Amino acid sequence: MRTLWRFIAGFFKWTWRVLNFVREMVLNLFFIFLVLVGVGIWMQIGNGSNSEQTARGALLLDISGVIVDKPSTNHRLGALGRQLFGASSDRLQENSLFDIVNAIRQAKDDPNITGIVLDLKNFTGADQPSMRYIGKALREFRDSGKPVFAVGENYSQGQYYLASFANKIWLSPQGQVDLHGFATNGLYYKTLLDKLKVSTHVFRVGTYKSAVEPFIRDDMSPAAREADSRWIGELWQNYLHTVSANRQISPQQLFPGAQAIIDGLTSVGGDTAKYALDHKLVDALASSADVEKALTKQFGWSKTENNYRAISYYDYSLKTPADTGGTIAVIFANGAIMDGEETPGNVGGDTTASQIRDARLDPKVKAIVLRVNSPGGSVNASEVIRAELAAARAAGKPVVVSMGGYGGLRRLLDLYAGKLYRGQPQHADGFNWHLRRHQYGRKQPVVDWRTQRRRFHLAAGGYFDDQSAVTGSAADDATQY
Repeated sequence: MRTLWRFIAGFFKWTWRVLNFVREMVLNLFFIFLVLVGVGIWMQIGNGSNSEQTARGALLLDISGVIVDKPSTNHRLGALGRQLFGASSDRLQENSLFDIVNAIRQAKDDPNITGIVLDLKNFTGADQPSMRYIGKALREFRDSGKPVFAVGENYSQGQYYLASFANKIWLSPQGQVDLHGFATNGLYYKTLLDKLKVSTHVFRVGTYKSAVEPFIRDDMSPAAREADSRWIGELWQNYLHTVSANRQISPQQLFPGAQAIIDGLTSVGGDTAKYALDHKLVDALASSADVEKALTKQFGWSKTENNYRAISYYDYSLKTPADTGGTIAVIFANGAIMDGEETPGNVGGDTTASQIRDARLDPKVKAIVLRVNSPGGSVNASEVIRAELAAARAAGKPVVVSMGGYGGLRRLLDLYAGKLYRGQPQHADGFNWHLRRHQYGRKQPVVDWRTQRRRFHLAAGGYFDDQSAVTGSAADDATQY
């Protein structure tokens, strides 16, 4: 019996030792992982903050992924995370619109930057106001006397929009410029719900309230088609006018229509690159070796990089603006508006209201800019935000609402007395959104305190210039009243 108890005690003793060893090993491995992550983050941030352009060359605008107002993560930390977890592409990377524009504007005055090269093969998209804002910065860069070049094997519509601001566009002899227009569609499943014997109870007010149509129809209603056709058509016309003006051709020559494009491709034997060249969509057809040779002649050769002399946008250090005394709080409202706290990709009513409150109570903050890029959402959350905006206004702090690609905060903005919108035609907010100002419920004219030439627009948005300046100079994008 004593031998049995001795065996049982020894078994539990060794089992405990094994478990303790496993526990310590797991903790040690976790600690080593955290150390490696910390070293990696330090190296990523350190490399970015210490990199300097010591030789004259180009700023390589090699944007990877999408462009948003406010990225959910820092691009360096995001790149490190994708490397650690084995992600094979940066196409989901988020890039700050304002960081890109600031880099271009800083490069304009940087004596070590003698030009910009747009390499957009990994750029996956942005809303049109964002691309227009970048285009405005590129135009300012060109006006300073420094050239902008675009290189690519192919160009999507978004890539070509930015490339059109370049002095010269190169295209691969096997490439194409893919222009096909804008479209939208949705899924409709009334019949599916009927077959599944699922009942729906829908309460809808308004002809153009189409969000619930998938539950009650099997196709798009005429009203929804009319509404979508109007804002999509306006976006496409803005696209054509901007790009054609940049290329100094007519909108008809840029996009003559489906049948004319088919006839043109047939006449060149289906050679999409030659079609683009013949119709002045690009300036030259060149292989990567020929492009490298031309850019080396323009910017010089880097022996360390074995390429033409350039610094990537991701390695170009942005300078911290000098402290001039006052502070303007910029608060972002990106994504659908939800009740409660903010989550990635959504606006939290409580979070945004808290940020506005903090800015209102901070004596160093002289004004508040609410940057809206949202399709809308919770009425309750919008009301919470509106109340804080009104309180900030009542406290004597100027409040400016700046709208990006979407501005669905109708509840918030319609009820906010004394606000001022900065508008742009490419802004999308459904069918009948006008740029307007209300004062205690009465419609008042909008005053541009800089140029006093603001106009009313359907589907207005963004915060740059008005429709009359689609191809010309824009009003200042940083304003105060």
